[in-house]
Amino acid sequence: MTDYQILQLNQLKQTTRLQWTLFFSAIIVVSLIYSVFMLSIGMIGLLLTAILERPSITSPKIFKLRIRKDLSQQWIQFWKSPAFWILILFFLLALFGGIYSENFAYFTRKLQLKLPFLLLPFTFFLLPKLPQRSFLGIYYLLIIVLTITCIGIGIHYLLDYKAINASLLQGQAMPTPNNHIRFSLMMAIGILSGAYLWYKKFIIRYNWERYLIGGMTIYLLFFIHILSVRSGLLVLYASSIVLLMLSIFQHQKYLFGIVGIVLIGSLPVLAYQFVPSFQAKIDYMRWDLRMQLEGSNETYSDGERILSYKVAWEIIQEHPVWGVGTGDLKQEVHQRFKEHYPSIKEPKMPHNQLLSVWAAHGFIGLVIFIIAFFTPLLYRKNYQNLFLLAFHIIIFITFIMENTLETSTGLGIYIFFLLWNLKYLEGKQLM
Repeated sequence: MTDYQILQLNQLKQTTRLQWTLFFSAIIVVSLIYSVFMLSIGMIGLLLTAILERPSITSPKIFKLRIRKDLSQQWIQFWKSPAFWILILFFLLALFGGIYSENFAYFTRKLQLKLPFLLLPFTFFLLPKLPQRSFLGIYYLLIIVLTITCIGIGIHYLLDYKAINASLLQGQAMPTPNNHIRFSLMMAIGILSGAYLWYKKFIIRYNWERYLIGGMTIYLLFFIHILSVRSGLLVLYASSIVLLMLSIFQHQKYLFGIVGIVLIGSLPVLAYQFVPSFQAKIDYMRWDLRMQLEGSNETYSDGERILSYKVAWEIIQEHPVWGVGTGDLKQEVHQRFKEHYPSIKEPKMPHNQLLSVWAAHGFIGLVIFIIAFFTPLLYRKNYQNLFLLAFHIIIFITFIMENTLETSTGLGIYIFFLLWNLKYLEGKQLM
C-alpha cells in the first residue's frame, strides 16, 4: 500500500468514525428526553464506533470491520489524560462498596447503572476530534428537540388546564416525556446552549437559523417557568448569575452583567404574577413549608425530602468512614423510615447526591467522589471555559437537591455532555 493510500484510508476512517459519532450522539440526546432503552443503544453504538475500524481499501472485504490496530497504544495514551480516566473512579467507588454489602442484588443493579463510567471515558478518548460545527450541532439538535417537545407539553397543558393546575397545587408535576426533574435539567442545559449558539453566531446553512435559535431559546426560557420545576429553575438562575458575574469581573462588562442579573432576579416575580402554573407551584411550596413548621411534614413532598436528609445523616453518623456499602444503602434507609416514620409507605432515598455517596461509601468515598467530579474542570484550567464551567455549576447544584447520578437519565446527562465537551476541548478553547 502506498503512502497516499494509507493517508486516504486514515482520512476515510476518521470521516466515517466522525459521522457515526454524530449519529449515535444524536440518538443519545433524543434518548435523554424520551427513552432510557435507546440511551443504552446510543452508548453501545459510540463504543463500537470507537473500537472498530474498516480494513484496507485494497481488501475485497471492504465492509468488514475489525478491532482497530492502535487500541493498545491509545490505551497507554489514555492514562496520560486525567480529565478522562478520573471518571472511572465513580465506577470503582460503587465496585469497592460491594465488598462490604450484604444485599448483592441491589449492589449489582447499582454497578450496572455505573457501567458508563467504566466504558465511556476510553470510548470518547478514542473518538475523532470534534470540529466546532459538529460540536455545536449537537446542541442545536438539543434545543430543536426540546422546543418541539415543549410545544407538545404546552398543547396538553392548554387542553387540560384546570386539572393540571389543580395537581400542581397538590405538589404534583406537569406531565413530561421523562422524569420531570431530569427534563427540567435538560431544559436548563438547552437554554444555556441556545444562548451560547447565539453568541457564536452558529448556523448550519442559512442566516435565518440564528434568529430561529434565538426564538427557540426565548421560548424555552418562557416554558421552563410554565413547567415550574424548582430544580431546573434554580440551576438555570444560579448558573446564569455566575456567568454574568464572571463577565463583570473578567471582561469589564459591568452594565451588561448588572442588567442581566437584575433581569434574572425579576423573572420569578414576573412568572408568579403572570404564569398560573408557576404561581400554583410556589403556593404549594409555601403551604408545604407552613405544614412543616406546624410539625405535620411527614406526608408532604418537601417534608419527605427533608426527612430523607435526616435519615441519611443518621446513617453517616453511625458509619462515617466507610459507609454502609453500595448494596445496603436502600435497605438501611427503608429500615429507618419503617422504625421512625411508619406513616410514610414509600420512603425516599436521600435527595442529595453528596449525602448518598457519604452514607454509602463514607467520608473517604465522598472525598474520592469530589476529586473525580472536579478534576475534569480543574485539569489544564478547563474552568476558564465558561460553557464547561456553567455545566459543572448546573450538575453540582442538582447534587444538593437530587441524587442525580443514581438514575440512568441523570447519569447519562452528566457523562455524555461532560465527555462531549472534554473531547472538543482537546487542544482548543471555546471562549
